[in-house]
Amino acid sequence: MITPIFMFTIFMLTLGPIKTVPAFFMMTKDQDIKVARALAVRGTLIATAICLLIALVMRGTVAAWQVTVDDLRIAGGILLFIASREMIGQFSRPGPQASGPWTHPAVTPLAIPIIVTPWGVAAILVFMGLAAGDLPRVVFLPSVAVVHAARVVAGAGNGLR
Repeated sequence: MITPIFMFTIFMLTLGPIKTVPAFFMMTKDQDIKVARALAVRGTLIATAICLLIALVMRGTVAAWQVTVDDLRIAGGILLFIASREMIGQFSRPGPQASGPWTHPAVTPLAIPIIVTPWGVAAILVFMGLAAGDLPRVVFLPSVAVVHAARVVAGAGNGLR
């Protein structure tokens, strides 16, 4: 049985502040605190809209393509494996040079892929498939995780500078 606490934990790990804060800090380390907060708010709103779009629109697409929850679990597991392998491989090679300036940093790279990750999308789709009739709770949880990530990022600006 998948409980709301389990779903919240998965969403916090895939969409939450654990991975967002370091990337956001690197993006905004040379910017004014007001600019950083505005970027955090815009990125959060865009990421929330993307999560809701995935939860509401892609559910119908997945059903039309007859993709089962087990198929989504396998795809999510493959994505997690690839991401884990990539993270482990980063220890043996130099880090990527930051590209920029971005034309729309609230969309890319902040909302996609920093906040809304591929494995976060897989988690949303899996839980939407498992919810079947409980749409409000499943739509609410990814939104909470994204909003929490932005609150942490916006508040982290004071402590990290």
